[in-house]
Amino acid sequence: MKKEETITLIELLSGFYKIDTSRVKNITLAWSEAFKDYEYEDVAAAITSFAVKDVREYPTMPGVGQIMQELEDIRKHKDRNVNRVYNAVLDGETYDQLPDVIREHVTLEQFMAMGEMDSDAFLANRMQLKDMIRNMMEDTNGKDRKVADTIVGADKAQD
Repeated sequence: MKKEETITLIELLSGFYKIDTSRVKNITLAWSEAFKDYEYEDVAAAITSFAVKDVREYPTMPGVGQIMQELEDIRKHKDRNVNRVYNAVLDGETYDQLPDVIREHVTLEQFMAMGEMDSDAFLANRMQLKDMIRNMMEDTNGKDRKVADTIVGADKAQD
């Protein structure tokens, strides 16, 4: 993440929490260093997620560790959703059985393309398929993606 993006995150935080303006420079440096290997969008999502769940009577600005924990919780949640899609295909479930939150990102066509794969190819491409599912889940316009073509192409490559 870039320093300019960190400044934007501090502005986001200031919308949720009171920040001592005399410390903004130091906070920006510390947060910039702590989150240098993270994407701005991921950290912003973690900050917002933390803030909307913060029910403390007198909330103070979260520490870096609290936001790191929120990032980890979000990652685990995404991984559970990826595994849910993968296992649904493996177990022969129907698209309608998927939770709405997953169907918002994975189209019926994409799901059906995965289901049409030969079971040996499906298992052999496990990590590649999970990466594709993860990309679908992270894409806000999942319905516009051509992932089904890629999945079918992976199946043909196994032949």
